[in-house]
Amino acid sequence: MQSMNFQYFLLFFGLMFPLVFSPGPANIVFTMAGIKQGVKKSIPLIIGVNLVSILYSLLIGFGLGEVLKHYPELMTILKIVGALYLVYLAYKFIKPRQRQTSVKNTYTFWNGVILQALNPKGFSMQLLMFSVLLDGSFK
Repeated sequence: MQSMNFQYFLLFFGLMFPLVFSPGPANIVFTMAGIKQGVKKSIPLIIGVNLVSILYSLLIGFGLGEVLKHYPELMTILKIVGALYLVYLAYKFIKPRQRQTSVKNTYTFWNGVILQALNPKGFSMQLLMFSVLLDGSFK
């Protein structure tokens, strides 16, 4: 029984470690937010991303994979919307900014929600984790 738990850990670690620690859109936005507005003002952004991540875990864990099996076009739509959002983020980062003296834009809770909701890496990572590791053979 012990070796099965260790095998499960190795499988989980080998699968998830590179996915979790490779830079994705959220990591890049967190870096920019920290540079631009500081860590303290970036907390709402972080909470928004984590809230969506928790909701995705619940949805996927309770059977979203079965829905996507029956309606694969939903996954295609999610990929397209996510890709368009990433292009939008890239445009926001590279477009020349006009100097503003009084108003300073900050990343908010809702920016975090939108970022994670349309983050293809975050969604795919959780879908992969549940589909590979939630089969009942490791108990």
